[in-house]
Order: sequence, then structure tokens, then C-alpha cells
Amino acid sequence: MVQLDTKALNFSGLLKQPATRNEPLKLMLDAVIAVITNGEKVLLIQRAPGIRGGGYWGPVSGEVEAGENQETAVAREAMEEVGLTVRPIRKVWENVSTRGTFILHW
Repeated sequence: MVQLDTKALNFSGLLKQPATRNEPLKLMLDAVIAVITNGEKVLLIQRAPGIRGGGYWGPVSGEVEAGENQETAVAREAMEEVGLTVRPIRKVWENVSTRGTFILHW
């Protein structure tokens, strides 16, 4: 088992701090949430069965792939999930997912 000195590493908040000293550190992954609008309407999609959140409605979303920035991930996810070409304008919010596994970039 390897222990990491989190003070010596700079992961920009990607490490979830353990509740106790015996609990291992957890690496959180980056994910994007695309807030796609048309006037006052916001695009929501129903997640496909068999995937995380299957059957639920929500915005276009997905993991940021290795070597990809958030803007590119938003454009890729919009094209993959709904066939739309989008141009990200700005980041509006950031939070940690309910399970603590993702940093969500809106």
C-alpha cells in the first residue's frame, strides 16, 4: 500500500479527503454537464437503460476524456448524445456528484 502526501501534490481538488485516517483517498473524475438552451428552453434527455442514471431525465453529460478540456468534452458529448454541434459559452457552476465520484462542470 502506498500513502500519498496530498500536501506535496497539486491535483486541484481532485482528491476527496478521507473521513478518517484509515480511509483511503479517492480520486474524483471530471465530468461535464451541457446546459443547452434555445431561448428560455433547456434541453433534457432521457438516459438510456443500462447506463448510469438510465431512465432518468437530465441534461447532456459525460466524462472528460484523457487529454481533453471541458469545452471539447461538452461539444463531443452534445454531438454523441443528441447530434448537435454546440459552442460552449461559459462555465456556470461546479459541484461534486452525490456519490463523490465526479467533479461536475456545468
